[in-house]
Amino acid sequence: MNANIKSALLVGVLFILAAVTAIIGLLLYDPILNGPDYLMKGSEHANQVILGALMELMLVRGNACFYVCLVSHVRCHSTSFFLGCYLGAASSS
Repeated sequence: MNANIKSALLVGVLFILAAVTAIIGLLLYDPILNGPDYLMKGSEHANQVILGALMELMLVRGNACFYVCLVSHVRCHSTSFFLGCYLGAASSS
């Protein structure tokens, strides 16, 4: 397989991983946080909260890896496009 195809495949897999872990984390947290007695529910369902937190950590790590891989992939294709995106994002901050 070509290196560009491998890089693009890795970017896609990381994006899907981030999306799936975000949805799972939301499904685990949502019933607990939206109840009127969320502190009691949180302590009663400690394993659900821990699993939701683990999903959020996987989301953060997946997003970080996604952006690192995406930057390396975009930089290989077009340096001027990469610099334009980077400078545009830096100037808007």
